[in-house]
Amino acid sequence: MKLEEAIMVLGINPKKYFRKLSESSLQERIVLSNKMLEECRRRQKLLLRDSHPDRGGNPEVFKSVSLAFSVVEVETSKFISRLNQSIQDREERLKNQVLISKS
Repeated sequence: MKLEEAIMVLGINPKKYFRKLSESSLQERIVLSNKMLEECRRRQKLLLRDSHPDRGGNPEVFKSVSLAFSVVEVETSKFISRLNQSIQDREERLKNQVLISKS
């Protein structure tokens, strides 16, 4: 399952989310990603409760929601790690530029 599909399974509009990300700075993207993960977690709990097979829910929906949240969680974690690395790299480049200009 791809991230966009996983987000849709959890009832969130992926285009709106990705548009917000594209318009944000690196630090804002980390905050937005964490907020998105929390929203997905909240929706996952509701959907799992409503679709739980022991409560008369649909087992296929239950599995789909579980898988969708796993995908969102893993992909969000990877994305945040890449953003943090980009921020560190940029800070390092800026520090080097300052050192070079002072020479």
